[in-house]
Amino acid sequence: MLFIAVIALAVAASNAQGPIPDYRIRPYYDETPKPYAFSYNAPLDDGVGQSSRTETADGSGRVQGSYTLNNDEGHFRVVEYVADQDGFRAVVRTNEPGTESKNPADVVVNSEAVPIPYTPIIRRPLLNAAVSPVAPVVAPVVAPVVPAVVPEPIVPQRIPTPYRRPYAYRPSNRYPY
Repeated sequence: MLFIAVIALAVAASNAQGPIPDYRIRPYYDETPKPYAFSYNAPLDDGVGQSSRTETADGSGRVQGSYTLNNDEGHFRVVEYVADQDGFRAVVRTNEPGTESKNPADVVVNSEAVPIPYTPIIRRPLLNAAVSPVAPVVAPVVAPVVPAVVPEPIVPQRIPTPYRRPYAYRPSNRYPY
């Protein structure tokens, strides 16, 4: 009877604690879009260019912005983008080498870069003349064949002997129980 009373008391105590709230399912903060605006202008790490960014958002979820990159070689990139219920759209203006005016994935790319002509790599031999083997300058020396001599070992070789365990081990008094 006492056992049943203890079990009932344990069940009652565990149920009295209540559920542990899970904040991932019921967030305590408001996740609706908030209007914001920010911008910055900063030099690049190498000190010979700059980058800038501007972005604004209204409370309906529409985000509009742009960023620019300039370097000392005269290359630039200006990206103007909009993200709203219709998706993400961007317009890129650049003169970076290797870019072309194409429109992949709803992005308009206006490139002012000069197209780089294709120059295939042609593999040629290092020398124009055919190379033939050169005769040896010195005739090879033929040494007499002598059998190898194995030196005597410094430490005499020991032949391992098998371990023979005793029939019984006597108990140790080192760890009395």
